[in-house]
Amino acid sequence: MSSPRRERRPSTGSPISELQGPVGPAGVTRPKHKRTFTGFGAGEIKSVEASIPEPQRESLEEIYRESF
Repeated sequence: MSSPRRERRPSTGSPISELQGPVGPAGVTRPKHKRTFTGFGAGEIKSVEASIPEPQRESLEEIYRESF
């Protein structure tokens, strides 16, 4: 036997038309996209790295390790 269906209650929040300004805590903001010092996002960096052929990528990683 299945249990009886529950009726959904209407939302008790304020209508969207009454919301103005930021919804979060006052003075707290966060960037929409995390950028690196190069100006590229994480997804863009990964796609560029994926386009580099494997042998060249290995030698590039060795150079990076030596420079630090």
